[in-house]
Amino acid sequence: MAIITSVSMSVFSNERGRVHVHGSCILLNTLGEVRAVFPGIRCYFFDDGRFLSAGQSTLRLFLKDGAISWEYPVGVPNFSVSISPDQKRINIISQKFSMPEKKIFNFGIDILDMEGKILKNLSGFSTRNVFLGPKSITEIPSQIKTSRHSWFRKGNYLLTVPQKGIIVLSRELKVIHSFKLPNSIGQHIESLQVTSSGVLYYLNKAFRLSKEDVMATAIQEFDIDSGKVTFSYPSVPNGSFHIPFGGSVQRIGDDQYQVSHPLAGLYTISRGDSRILNFTAGPLFNDKGIRPASSLVVPKLDSFFKSWDL
Repeated sequence: MAIITSVSMSVFSNERGRVHVHGSCILLNTLGEVRAVFPGIRCYFFDDGRFLSAGQSTLRLFLKDGAISWEYPVGVPNFSVSISPDQKRINIISQKFSMPEKKIFNFGIDILDMEGKILKNLSGFSTRNVFLGPKSITEIPSQIKTSRHSWFRKGNYLLTVPQKGIIVLSRELKVIHSFKLPNSIGQHIESLQVTSSGVLYYLNKAFRLSKEDVMATAIQEFDIDSGKVTFSYPSVPNGSFHIPFGGSVQRIGDDQYQVSHPLAGLYTISRGDSRILNFTAGPLFNDKGIRPASSLVVPKLDSFFKSWDL
């Protein structure tokens, strides 16, 4: 049976009002059926059978036989990981050290090669609120046409930081520009990604619903050259869509988005008419409170499954 689309998922379990992170990456088919379970909170699967597993405080690369190729100790939980467009580098945001008695929390960036070796790093992002540290990092891919902005070039990085907005880093991790996205209270932007046509898409976790600053979550696209939001779900703010914590968004082809909602399940949303095409609850999401924290659509996993005899 061919796998049409699979989802790599981490899960939250809400027990007695508390949220606990379970170390499982779960591969589902489009019906929400579990095909395989691997260790980690978030995983990235490669065609040759390898997969990168982000745990609570350690990053591991597993080979197709299940052996661990290398481990990279991040040292703190809740670090952020992304893969470069050419799948040759791993980008990590983590809390480097903190002085809670002085209410100072420091974050940094490490860029690794696929052998787990540090290529470059940057430290010095300090905040007095641990929740205001950098949220995500993404590398700008090759562009179909050259942007009018000199800072928007292949190999540069976009870093999302609450209150500050988007910080642009050069390939050498030097700060070269910054900007803010419209209609986002406090710039709480997560799951930021970049297309080859110069469009950013992301979760706006503080979408302004009214003059009273009532907040919801919006899936949005922002065109770099025009400086305008070109797509937003919900298209008319109505408060029906809100992700208070976690969650992720990924574009599928040119006309759909896959969205994970930790308190609900997985949504497939149409870009054309801003409507929900599909909602996957599946056998995994049960009354015990197990929900997806983030999702990653993997359109072609045939060779990966063959490597693992699945």
